[in-house]
Amino acid sequence: MWLLIVLGILSGVLLYWYTVPQKAPSWVRGRLPGMPEYTGPLYRWHDDRGQLQITGKPPRNRPYDTIQYRSDTNVVLPKAREALGYQSGSVL
Repeated sequence: MWLLIVLGILSGVLLYWYTVPQKAPSWVRGRLPGMPEYTGPLYRWHDDRGQLQITGKPPRNRPYDTIQYRSDTNVVLPKAREALGYQSGSVL
């Protein structure tokens, strides 16, 4: 009986970590199948001129949003793609 309870709890924890991988400890992420690799967080905020900034360090004394993204996600903004000379629909 106790074995079934322990296995149920363990299964619940593993399912939670599988469905919310950014909450899983790093030693678990490498062992569960199909786990996407998440990078460190990015921070989205606006500077004094109102320009959107996305940085690797949070700003001091201003509100910001924390962004988590997968390592295989394209994080280049559309305007930056245009500035690099890429047409819409082309692959970077």
